[in-house]
Formats: sequence, structure tokens, C-alpha cells
Amino acid sequence: MLTLCVGVALSVGAGCELVASVDRDTIPIGQGGAGGSGGQGGAGGQGGQGGQGGQGGAGGQGGQGGAGGAGGGAGTCVDPAADCPAPSGPCVTAICDANKNCGEEPKAEGAPSSNEVAGDCKQHTCDAAGSEQVTDEAAGTACGDATASCANGVANQPDTCDAAGACQANDNVACAPYICGAMACGTTCAADADCAAGNYCNASSQCVPKVANGAACAGANACQSGFCADGVCCNTACNGLCLACDGAGSAGTCTPVAAGTADPACGAGQACSDSATCLKIGGEPCTLPDECISGICNVGECTAP
Repeated sequence: MLTLCVGVALSVGAGCELVASVDRDTIPIGQGGAGGSGGQGGAGGQGGQGGQGGQGGAGGQGGQGGAGGAGGGAGTCVDPAADCPAPSGPCVTAICDANKNCGEEPKAEGAPSSNEVAGDCKQHTCDAAGSEQVTDEAAGTACGDATASCANGVANQPDTCDAAGACQANDNVACAPYICGAMACGTTCAADADCAAGNYCNASSQCVPKVANGAACAGANACQSGFCADGVCCNTACNGLCLACDGAGSAGTCTPVAAGTADPACGAGQACSDSATCLKIGGEPCTLPDECISGICNVGECTAP
């Protein structure tokens, strides 16, 4: 401490003013400390005027801010469906993680996406990376109306996919050439009764249309006329003597055969005449010319003209 007087140096007893000197360079910089306290007033000199209070010390530098707080604790997720937001895509699933916080994970490869709808003729599947793949259902896959019925030769069948992503109705389907089964059209036959009108059951157990006169047949049931003669459908039964339905240029129409044509119905040594009767052929014994097809009986034998 130094005692100073104006103009001269005097002792304390001479009534000079006492001034406190502070070395500011020696004041340490506080880290977050409070400001320094004011200096103590000097003691009054003997007989002199009381000394003025000393100047307050400079405030310390403000302290550095504290570090951020630690992260929050465990979540409250128990049921993802109730506690978490809806999944962000059709191929991800909401989950509760190990810390009970909401999260998501991709569905397994091939799993149906949330866009999958039964009967829409589309397959919505996932690829294990959270992406959706859409493909068309195979033709014949059930869709739409699944009811089935059959009556009076008309079937109403379940709707099916068309392989192009559309559901097609299969109603009012005509069963011909088959008849109705219990709930659907027949597909095979065991007898003509299993076939619709105008059809017959062939040797391959298939209903096929009956054929016109002149067409080949194995039985009358195959013919529209109901007659099968000489291996063709015929206009009549054509079962009389010396008649045929397979004649050249007249197939399908029953006509007399040409004279001289053999007919099993005629006796041995005979053939059909042009009058649809059986007469003796050449070389056969005769009494009268009328017995011979040629109309000639020469020396007791039918001969050619």
C-alpha cells in the first residue's frame, strides 16, 4: 500500500488520502465464477477526511454451458397394431423393438402384401426387401360369383380368371352336345341319353352330332333319319329284296339294284333282276325264259343274250 499526497509525499499522519492499488493482471479468469467483490474502503486518516471506497474488481468470465442430457429411456410399445403408426408400405410390418420402441421390418419373400384381395385375379406378393410384386392369376382360378347350377341344358358356373387379370362370368353356358349333370354340364357319355337332342354317344364316349343321309354310320342312332342301311344313313330302312342305299350317285336313298346284282336274299344261282326280283343267272337250269335274268332259256339252261 502506498500513501500519496497531492504534490508531495507525506506520512499517513499528515492527513493524506490512502488509495488501494489493484494489479488487474493477477486476477485469474474464473470459469463460470461469480463477479469479484468490491474493495474495502480505506481507513480514514488521522484528522483527515474519510477515504473514498475502492473500485470494485472486474467480473470473472462466464462459465461454459453444461453438456446435453442423456437420451431418453425405453419406449412403451407392447402391441404394434395398437401402439405404432400404420406400416409405411404394403410389404412392411410394424414391430416393437428390443427397447419397446416402434419400428418396421420387411415381410418374408413370397408373403402376401397388404393389398392382396381374394378373387381379384391378381397376386400381390413381397420380395423380402419391402417391395411389392403384382402378377396375374392363372386362367381358371376362382373369382367373383362361386355359385353353380345347371338346368334345361344351361349351366351357371363359378366365375374364373382369364389369365389377363380380369374375372370373367361363366353364366348361361349351353351344355350341348351334352346334357346337364347335377351342377354342371356333362363331359362324357355312356349312352345316347347323356347327349343333347341331335347328338349321339359314339364309341369314344363322346357326344357328337348325328349325320345326314349318305354319311357313313355304324348304327341308326348316328343318323338324323334314324336309318342306317348298307353302311350309310338312309331315308328308309331299305331292307327289301334287291334294294340298296349305297348305290353310286344315290347314296342315302333306297333304290333297286341293277339287274344281275347279287343279293344274299336271293337263292343260290340267282341275282336281282331290274324288277327287284330274283331270277336265275346264266348257266342255271330253266324251263321257261322268264326264269332267267337274261330272258333266254336255251335247251333247258339260262344263257346270256
